[in-house]
Amino acid sequence: MRKTQVLTAVMFTLLLTTLFASPMVMANNDNEATDELKDKAEVMLRLLEITKNRANETLKLLNDTTGNIPEDINATYQEALNLYDRSVKAFEDGNYSGCIALGRMAMAKFELCLKNACKLLVGEVEEAMAWKGLTVALNRLRSFIDRVKALRDKVYSEFEELQENITNSVDPLIKEANDSANEAEELIKEGNYTGASKAIGEGHAKAAHALAALNKLLKSRAVAISRAKRYIERNFEKFGERVRQKTRQMERTRARSILNKLDQIADKLEKLRGFTSDEEVKEKLRERLTEIQKMLDELLKELGD
Repeated sequence: MRKTQVLTAVMFTLLLTTLFASPMVMANNDNEATDELKDKAEVMLRLLEITKNRANETLKLLNDTTGNIPEDINATYQEALNLYDRSVKAFEDGNYSGCIALGRMAMAKFELCLKNACKLLVGEVEEAMAWKGLTVALNRLRSFIDRVKALRDKVYSEFEELQENITNSVDPLIKEANDSANEAEELIKEGNYTGASKAIGEGHAKAAHALAALNKLLKSRAVAISRAKRYIERNFEKFGERVRQKTRQMERTRARSILNKLDQIADKLEKLRGFTSDEEVKEKLRERLTEIQKMLDELLKELGD
């Protein structure tokens, strides 16, 4: 999309003032005294000069803003300039009534030119505002998708038993959200702001659904059991070291019995690493963890802790 310049308040006020200014009503009676008619012609030329300059500034702004001046507006402007030159020539020739008549025609053309140019400039301002608003909305959508992706990656890496569910139910939603964001970007470039707004809304909905799916998985029983499993695994090493230190002060038979139980617990924990499917997590993993917890409690009692 081309870069759009926003009208300044001063220029916009200037244009509207010119657009709605009422033309001066002037007499055109050939019977009037020559001096009075000349004065009126001079006033007309001064007004024409001001209006011509405003029209020129407005068209320059239109060209800078949109990159071109429409042919119809440019044609009207050229007609106005031609009438202006003829009005000046009539004044120089002493034809004051002709100067005023041509001046009125030139004034009408300049005002028509200004009116049409102002409409386009106002449209450009509205378009620029729409473009800016949608660009901000698109950036927010991409930021939201990135946050959902970050959470997805964290859950995927920490909970192996949920990876299949994430791949099947979360990843497609994230992809659809990304597709909607890309579609919105293209529509904005094309100037299809209605379509872009719709695509951004759909993208937010897809990303929100992906986030809801992740939250549901995180609250599932599988995750709760997995957290218990990881907690035991993380703390077992420290626990085992403490047990070994205590057995050094025990008589050999008792120490050997306790160390054997410690090895049995370690073996069971090692076997738990093979559990990956949802069914195994629900039916067997919980049972094994309960068994390990019971063995740990018995060992602690035997140690006297």
